[in-house]
Amino acid sequence: MRLRLVSALAVVAFLMSGAGASAVLISQGVTYDLQVTSGLSTSTASFNLRISGINGTADTEKGRYGVDDLAFSLPSNFSSAFAAGFVTQAGGLNAGGCNGHGAFFCFNGTIPSQPALAPNSVINIPFSITLSSGNFLSWNPHIKIDWEGSKRGNYDNVSKSLNGISTLAAAPVPGPVVGAGLPGLVLAVAGLIAGLLVFARRRRQMFA
Repeated sequence: MRLRLVSALAVVAFLMSGAGASAVLISQGVTYDLQVTSGLSTSTASFNLRISGINGTADTEKGRYGVDDLAFSLPSNFSSAFAAGFVTQAGGLNAGGCNGHGAFFCFNGTIPSQPALAPNSVINIPFSITLSSGNFLSWNPHIKIDWEGSKRGNYDNVSKSLNGISTLAAAPVPGPVVGAGLPGLVLAVAGLIAGLLVFARRRRQMFA
């Protein structure tokens, strides 16, 4: 039983280390995690942009209603892209939204309205990209994002590298999701450990 417990704790440690090793960008206290949900070795891939920490304590800008537009740097042999609720346009963006300039493609969305999202809100934006040939293995995505909120026109547009692409086993549900991520994993792990300890105690009592 002791060996089983040690093995379980090793799995827990692996999961925790993996959760903390995701390739993410933190800008103005908001975390941007670009996740691939279908693999990078094909010419069409599905992605999810997970944005967390919105209007939280670390968010230096706050008052955010949601994302208006967002743009990504072009992968090699870019052909098309699709995100539900957005219109795809060529070029990047500035404080006014998609502007048609630069080696980017832009998702032009609907301007979100107040109220501001709850503190530490999470937004998932799933989308797909198709290439004319090749794959995404060498893509180093940069992001630009246009936030809408109480500081309209004064939010940082980020314009930085996303520090790589994380892997997600299943596609997430789009839209604001609060309380997901690492806290949920920690609770699940704590439950697993507690269950193993109870089982070990009962086993010792049976054979005492």
